[in-house]
Amino acid sequence: MPQLELVAASLAAVTAIAIASARFPRRSDGDFATMPGWPIIGNLLDLFDPTLSHRIHKHASGEPVWMHAAPYGKVLVINDPVNLRLFLSKSPSLLDFPDVLVPPWTLGKLTGRQHMRLRGVINPILSRPVVLQNIHVLDKLAVTTLENMANATTESKMEGIIPTVFLDSYSFGAICGFLAASDPAQQAQLQEMEADLIVYGKGILATFLPHFLGANTIQQGIEAGERMRTVLNKVIEERTQNAELVDAADGIARMLRSKDDAGEPLTRFCITDSVIGFLMAGYETSSKTIATILHCLLNEISEEERALLQQEVEASSDVAQVDSLPILDAFIKEVMGFYNLSRFVPRQLIQDLEISGVIVPAGTTIFPMRDRRFLQLDARTFRVDRFLSTQEEAQNKMDYLPFSFGERLCPGAALARIEMKVLVWRMLREYTLLAGKKASVIQTFPQECALPTIRIVRK
Repeated sequence: MPQLELVAASLAAVTAIAIASARFPRRSDGDFATMPGWPIIGNLLDLFDPTLSHRIHKHASGEPVWMHAAPYGKVLVINDPVNLRLFLSKSPSLLDFPDVLVPPWTLGKLTGRQHMRLRGVINPILSRPVVLQNIHVLDKLAVTTLENMANATTESKMEGIIPTVFLDSYSFGAICGFLAASDPAQQAQLQEMEADLIVYGKGILATFLPHFLGANTIQQGIEAGERMRTVLNKVIEERTQNAELVDAADGIARMLRSKDDAGEPLTRFCITDSVIGFLMAGYETSSKTIATILHCLLNEISEEERALLQQEVEASSDVAQVDSLPILDAFIKEVMGFYNLSRFVPRQLIQDLEISGVIVPAGTTIFPMRDRRFLQLDARTFRVDRFLSTQEEAQNKMDYLPFSFGERLCPGAALARIEMKVLVWRMLREYTLLAGKKASVIQTFPQECALPTIRIVRK
């Protein structure tokens, strides 16, 4: 064991030295700089480096840089928000994941006219007014989640708890409730898919590994996806045989009733894989964002701004008001700006694009890694008032990209935002949030977030 530890320490030291000493060559005429990398794996380890964006900013003057990330070969890293918006405005597709994992008729893979037709159906289903109609479902889940966290805090003898396990269930339950709240039995069926969804997600991540390392995990993900489709097909079949459920107000009922601009209804394949897509894209990201919100309440926000937030929440008596509280809204936006929670969402260009005078060809894989230091002089200062100041409004809108941009804007953005606000609102009104004995863990891959240890005590 000591020898293994010595080898591991040596490898870590070599990696650290290589990362620290790496320098970017000057940009060549007509192209961007290329980042130095390792043989075979290229820059794969750099994706785990929390200082990567800073190094790009420092040594490449903030311009995009080429990297070699096995197994995807040459990729372009963009961290300037202005160029990111330009890139995202061209409606890039998701990476070419195997169709057995991510079918070609899903929102992330469709492009052009087909993509816009499906988005035209999905967007109204996940719109802010529709989410607010179902806010009681989110509040009920928030009450249960906070009670469970408080009970676990007591059982820990006040040393603290890691909230992510509770927040995972809250976030997953929020999406399931939004989709199937009209039938508690069907909602429970969806919630039972959580374990399979985790396996499915691991299968997608394994596609970034060399085949000999990821093949088994990918196969497990494929099998988990099939099990989820079986459950969803059963739910849809039950719905089609019950007129009351077809006319209900939840997400699945709306999808069954929806038609695109050509008058065509969604196919069953499209509905089942859209539901899996909502669950996959939303639940863990939202969970880690809420965990980061708790970290920021304990460690980042100033005492003055924390007091103003508390006053605003206590002055509002109805959960239906959560989406009209300016300080709460600004606080959550600042959390999602301070931490790059969408750090690793690789996409592919579907058409040639000129960036800073360089023609980047269609088919290029892009790693968006937004760094707000390009637009914010005090980017590493946590300021809630940043999103309350009209003078900074245009700058903040340009920099604010947690849900992507343009035609690829996350369709579940409204649900995610309101889900976060409901839990924070309920917690600040009824509980006291305290730090646990262990410091927060700052995670940098696949997204940047803070995972705290907390104590939560009923007032």
